[in-house]
Amino acid sequence: MSTTAFPLPALDLTVFAGGAPGLSRKRLHKLGLARALHVVVLALDFRFLGRFPKDEEIGREPNAVQLSIFERLRSSLAVCGTVRESFLFAPGRSGSLSVSSLMQLEAFVSSCSDFEAPYVKATDPAEFHEDPSLLPLEEFPHLFPYRDLDASRLRITGRGSWPLENYLHDPLWLPYVEPAFLRHGLDLECSDIVWLCFEKRDECLSFAKAWDVRGLLTLSEAPWVPGCLSRLFQVYKSEGHDRLIGDRRIPNSCEFHLGEGPSRHLPTGQMLTQLTVERFSEQLLGSVSDICDFYRQCKVFPERARTNIVPFSFSAAELAGTDALASFEQDLRERRKRRKGRRFDVGDELEREKALESGLGSYFPCFAPLFQSDHFEVEFAQSGHGALLKGEGLLLPDEQLFGHAVVPFGPRWTGLIIDDFFAIGARPTCSPKTDSFAFKALARTRFCS
Repeated sequence: MSTTAFPLPALDLTVFAGGAPGLSRKRLHKLGLARALHVVVLALDFRFLGRFPKDEEIGREPNAVQLSIFERLRSSLAVCGTVRESFLFAPGRSGSLSVSSLMQLEAFVSSCSDFEAPYVKATDPAEFHEDPSLLPLEEFPHLFPYRDLDASRLRITGRGSWPLENYLHDPLWLPYVEPAFLRHGLDLECSDIVWLCFEKRDECLSFAKAWDVRGLLTLSEAPWVPGCLSRLFQVYKSEGHDRLIGDRRIPNSCEFHLGEGPSRHLPTGQMLTQLTVERFSEQLLGSVSDICDFYRQCKVFPERARTNIVPFSFSAAELAGTDALASFEQDLRERRKRRKGRRFDVGDELEREKALESGLGSYFPCFAPLFQSDHFEVEFAQSGHGALLKGEGLLLPDEQLFGHAVVPFGPRWTGLIIDDFFAIGARPTCSPKTDSFAFKALARTRFCS
């Protein structure tokens, strides 16, 4: 059809035929723009097809719709190419990892003799290996964001005491208090299996004891689903501390998802460009609050804590002295006493029956608060935190910025991005800051948080 856009054909198949050396600056820029456009077109085709395009697909004659797409892409590349700003560091953890990986790859290609003659088959192909001297860890720690377990660098300030379930007034309440509601019981794909063979038992025990000091450890006699375990790793936070992340791909894959949640309406940065003030007489003043270790502040029920289970079990002797073990033993003793009570009072006790018969054995440590990487963590946090702020009158419908919605007229705007609450207000340029909406909203946020 003449209106078909994808897959896009290549605009010029000769852009890589000639070399760049010897070209003038103007011709070199033109060639670079043509090559960049070719790469963008192939990348878009790959996203559309889910595979590399075939020769007959990129060799077609472009129609009018495709030519208009080429012009739009060329204009975007030309505008982006005029920016001469330099960035000190790629933002985000994935950017850091990409930078270090590309530098390692570039150094390998430059030093490997196999790439000197690309059309000659290598007699002894070299295997890629990283050069530890290229980017020393001590000098560039931020380029290695993902780390192995090291309990000495763990930093957790949360205590897992905030009853988040009291603020979930939507369909997220039941999955939060009883995650078995989401369990599908289907066989898992092989690609979803996380390699747990590289986990270190001693470090997991050190982490469990560190959690116990902060009241964040619970114990379980068995995983909630056989083999449904989480691995642990750390992410660089500062020179002396790392953030703990739980790889919950296996538990996440054992659960259904509820579909679109409140995270769909997270406000985006470009919405701030639509705030208006009176010219020459008003200015915008904003404030933002950030709850430290927000996910670690959330209290969860034992049922959800059992989904945050580490790959190793430990004996009572190894866990001796921990509050979690004392609490678990006390719970078992109380259950033994009331085993013969009425079913209405004690329930079936089916899951605990084996533990009661065998006595104290080995136990799996479980992380009690929300585990960062839970596929519902953002939904729980956004919904519960939003309900808390709405109860304090800080998120009013005619002031709050929502994604996929019209920006309110103002002069006050508020928004919530998980644990970050912000308030922006238009005020006369000569008025004191302490009388502004942003200042008062920040004070109220600190009080209720």
